[in-house]
Amino acid sequence: MCGVISPKDLVKVAKKRDLDGLAVCDHNTTAGIKEVKRENKKFGLDIIPGEEVTTEFGHVLVYYVQEEIPKCNFFELLDVASAQDAIVVIAHPFRFPPNLNFGYSLRKLVKKIDGVEVINGRNFWFANIKARRTAEELGFPMTGGSDGHTRMEIGRVFTVFEGDLRKALQKRETTPVSNMPLGIIPGQIISGIFKGLRKLTKPFRKKTQLWWV
Repeated sequence: MCGVISPKDLVKVAKKRDLDGLAVCDHNTTAGIKEVKRENKKFGLDIIPGEEVTTEFGHVLVYYVQEEIPKCNFFELLDVASAQDAIVVIAHPFRFPPNLNFGYSLRKLVKKIDGVEVINGRNFWFANIKARRTAEELGFPMTGGSDGHTRMEIGRVFTVFEGDLRKALQKRETTPVSNMPLGIIPGQIISGIFKGLRKLTKPFRKKTQLWWV
């Protein structure tokens, strides 16, 4: 429902933009991971199977997921993720508008989660700044993600680390990086424009193969 980029284009664009890997985190489904891995055979990226799970408090990123996790209670999610030896990272905790932020105190989650996303490509700059300051204050490992729904968003935000993401988070050796223009143009605006164009051009796309599809 959110993404308008195919698995094939996803890995192709990621490789072109010099990413070493991708965490594939669709909302409440892992259905696309298999196809992404299949398309990735010719590109050789490191693909981390993930999922963005909806909880009563907000969205939670689960990396290295082994089985699909349905929408669930947040604390149940922690147990399910632990059983799968997966990593739990709070997504865009202070996202604007407020209905998309995380509605539970991060202070109460110290030592209960694996990290906090402090730069989100669909966030306004002030929300990312608040997330970073909070994570630094509480000592959380930090990540950055494009939250990419379109080709143009892929690689706008990423996380730099050596070796394995799991170990890097444990050692607090991850560095979130942003390539967002001026640091202030959120991907949700870009995505909205391209989704609008996609809808308007739907009758013609099969004939013209417009590049944003």
